Amino acid sequence: MNSRLGNPAFTLLVIFLVSLAVAGCATSFPMRGPASDSTPLFKMMGQEVVVKSGDIPRTDVFLGTGELATERSQASQDPSPELGYHFELAHPASQEKQSRQGLLTPAHQVRGAGYEREVKRDPSALKFWGLHSGRFISGKIRPEDGPTLVNNHYEYIGISDRTYGYCWGFSTLVRYFTEVAFFDETAPSGVPAYKWKGFAENEKWFLFYQPIIDRILEGKAEVIPGFADFRAFSKVPEIEFYLKLKAMQLWSDRALRLPNMSTFFSSTKPLNEVQITSLLDDLQTRLGRGELTKILFTAKDSSKVLGGSTDVHSVLVTGLDRTATGSARIHLWDIDFYAEDINKDDKFIEVRVVPGKPREVHYAPWWEPKSTPEKTYSSTQLGSVRIAPENDGELKTMLGSLREFCSAPVNSRYCR
Repeated sequence: MNSRLGNPAFTLLVIFLVSLAVAGCATSFPMRGPASDSTPLFKMMGQEVVVKSGDIPRTDVFLGTGELATERSQASQDPSPELGYHFELAHPASQEKQSRQGLLTPAHQVRGAGYEREVKRDPSALKFWGLHSGRFISGKIRPEDGPTLVNNHYEYIGISDRTYGYCWGFSTLVRYFTEVAFFDETAPSGVPAYKWKGFAENEKWFLFYQPIIDRILEGKAEVIPGFADFRAFSKVPEIEFYLKLKAMQLWSDRALRLPNMSTFFSSTKPLNEVQITSLLDDLQTRLGRGELTKILFTAKDSSKVLGGSTDVHSVLVTGLDRTATGSARIHLWDIDFYAEDINKDDKFIEVRVVPGKPREVHYAPWWEPKSTPEKTYSSTQLGSVRIAPENDGELKTMLGSLREFCSAPVNSRYCR
């Protein structure tokens, strides 16, 4: 395989196929270039960041007054109800470049072997999943634990020319912050106060938090001082923007890996009866242990794969309801939606009992938008539904880090 990757023609083919395959996380959106009056302020992840006037155009988010989970509608230190600016990249990321780098750059491998063995060796370690169990329950998310950003088209205008989202990266980011991030409202000493609209003045402030974010997104337990919760933390524009860039990186490290391509190209066939039961049993066991499991699923319509619009999505499982008849609902933290929207309108995968036929698995939220009423019942049917390949590896890393974190006496107040 390595020798074939050295062939330019083969590399371009793989890049093209992967760019098609990972196209289902969000709806497409138009791009616009950086304004001519933009001046780079500073760099994040080696890329020049510019400030633009106006808020992020989240006008297509249909939530009630005061429900939109952004700094525009939530109480904050900002004296204005409208932020009035947002950040973009001076040179938006290229989808082709992202694909090439993702395929040809060695990834941080998170392997799952050993997680189950470790749990069997020390079942008491599962108690660490209970530290933040109040942040979500079946079908519900505590609003203050839902970030201000979601995997949707408007978040990446002026950042990437990708026409679809980064769901695999977002689900990974949200799970890391849910499981291993501890918040403490006590302001850190020796760090300058944050200034709203301070722009370049906030660079030293940001550089204090940047490595904390990086460690959390490696699965390491960390305290975030100065903030009460994830909502308040991600509300800060510089943090919100950096998290978007990190979601792109996490997506690339997972979606653009040749071993994972089977998720997109050989898994559109619907699950059979045995596979459905096995999936439900597995999720029931994991939920019973307190795990927040990351799954992937694809659309049944395999013609979409070669047509370039295959629906592939990554979400987190928060609960499971099963009936004696074989039907079930897998409740989700879908990263395409704000916490308030999930709480108002539960997102779930439904296992349906169909008289005279095998059970079917559906995901209705794909066609909930009012703009697609013509979509048929069959459009929501899923092909493969599987535990993400890196799921157990990430769990193992987080569990080990939480054990080490809580063994330090200085952290005892966070681990009660």
